[in-house]
Amino acid sequence: MGQRLQALRAAETLDELFTMPGRCHPLRGTYADCYAMDLHQGWRMVFRLMTSEEKKERGIEEGAAALVIEIVDYHG
Repeated sequence: MGQRLQALRAAETLDELFTMPGRCHPLRGTYADCYAMDLHQGWRMVFRLMTSEEKKERGIEEGAAALVIEIVDYHG
């Protein structure tokens, strides 16, 4: 999980995450507007991009920011 969090911190754009290890991919259905990265076996880290309002509330001034929603085995 530490490697995936590092990837989130290091990426300057969402597109960069799609080229990094961890198979970042968009989700559908209940998780629409979210993305997942593989962790271990069936476990995934589910996240979404923060809205402008959320970034403002947390004092994040520039660039993209991600919010980890959950760590889940949604296939099992």
